[in-house]
Amino acid sequence: MTDEARPSGYTESEVIWCVQAEFAQETGNDGSLQLAAFTTEAEAQKMLDRILVEGIYAHIGYTDIGINVIPVHRRVEDWDWDR
Repeated sequence: MTDEARPSGYTESEVIWCVQAEFAQETGNDGSLQLAAFTTEAEAQKMLDRILVEGIYAHIGYTDIGINVIPVHRRVEDWDWDR
C-alpha cells in the first residue's frame, strides 16, 4: 500500500521483547507462557540469561525458553495497514 492509503490517525507499531517458555503437558496440550516482557531487547536478553543460569523454570517441564518479538498496535486499522 502507499502512504496515502494509511488509515486516518495511523500510528506505527511499537515493539516489545517477550521472554517466553514453551511447554508440553502429559495431556498433550502443549502451550507457551510469557514470563516477562520488556521495551528493549537488551533487557529481555538479561532476563533470559538470568533464567537460564538460575535454572528457574527447567524443573517444571518447559521445553524451550527464548525471546519472542511482538509488534504492538494501537488499533486494528493500524495492524491492517502494516501487515
